[in-house]
Amino acid sequence: MPYFNRINSAKKILLLIFRGKIINTVRNITADCLYGQKVLKMKNYIISSVITQLSMLILILLVIKNKTSAKSVKVGIIITSVMIMVCDICEFASILLSGTERSAQTEVKLTELLLTPVIPFVLSTAVYPRIPKKVIFYSAAVNAVFQILSLPFGTVFYIDGQNNYCRGSLYRIYCLFILSGVILLVCTAVKSGIRFQNRNNVSLGMILFFAFTGVLIQKIDGSLRTAWLTAAIGMILFYIYYCNMVLQIDAVTELLNRRSYESRFQNQRRRATVLMFDINDFKSINDNHGHGAGDSCLRAVAEALKAVYGRYGLCYRIGGDEFCVIIDRHTGSADIDELNEVFKQRLLACGKSDGNIPTVAVGYSVFKPHKMSFSDAVLSADKQMYRNKNSR
Repeated sequence: MPYFNRINSAKKILLLIFRGKIINTVRNITADCLYGQKVLKMKNYIISSVITQLSMLILILLVIKNKTSAKSVKVGIIITSVMIMVCDICEFASILLSGTERSAQTEVKLTELLLTPVIPFVLSTAVYPRIPKKVIFYSAAVNAVFQILSLPFGTVFYIDGQNNYCRGSLYRIYCLFILSGVILLVCTAVKSGIRFQNRNNVSLGMILFFAFTGVLIQKIDGSLRTAWLTAAIGMILFYIYYCNMVLQIDAVTELLNRRSYESRFQNQRRRATVLMFDINDFKSINDNHGHGAGDSCLRAVAEALKAVYGRYGLCYRIGGDEFCVIIDRHTGSADIDELNEVFKQRLLACGKSDGNIPTVAVGYSVFKPHKMSFSDAVLSADKQMYRNKNSR
């Protein structure tokens, strides 16, 4: 019996050792898997951050080299790009510091949360200069107070006992603050589109949807850091959208320019009314009062065109003192004559306050695709305009 007892004891010891090896093996495999997942996540974070940084650097170089955009627009886009780069770096640093440096992690998260809501406000003032710059200051100040209160009270964010970043109870209010900036950006972009007669709101909507999708993906799965990457790409797409809009604008009158008119000329396929305009005695204004007075006259006529015809069609400056309006809506001769009379009266009212506003000759024709070419319609409107000009 003692012999068999010793054998049983030895079996139990071997079994425990074997089980211990299995447990250790499982633990090692689990640890390797977790380490592998962590390394893979860090690789994804690094790749995402590198692409974000490079894309913003490229955009900054493109903006600097751009000779057509206004200085205020260029400065605003550069500042916005730098802010995106800084926020992306802060987010990446927060991931690296997670569970380690409490004070350092607090600093990088505070920096990110201070800058993020201000980004859409800065971009809004860049694309729509009529917004006062103090809007940026007020938005930044309100957000700064909100974030600084989080340091002692943890209202928006806090670092827990394990030195990990956590969202506070008022984080949703912070998100609403960001949303208000985005809404302002959308409104300013739409206003700029109205100002420049841009009707490509679908592209603007797709860009916003793209950026929103990146943020939503990160909210659903925190391991996918897509917010700043899509923000950077969305910024590039928005810059392309804005440049395409501005390149079609005449610098003096802010009407659509000759290039835009020629593109419309070649692609017009639907029924439309074509109106041609020519300023009477414009040369005498330049000769007697200078080109500054001539430019003021052009701007006054352009504003009258947009005010009267803008809601019905698109207004173009196609030459020195020549303008064109193309109305796609089905309008009869009586409607056009009524609009022309409103335009005439508006110019007369402007002339009472500014003696350099002359009369304008007008002619129009209806383009019917099944009966004539668009060039024939333009020629017909041009001939009527010159008949009116010579008969005054």
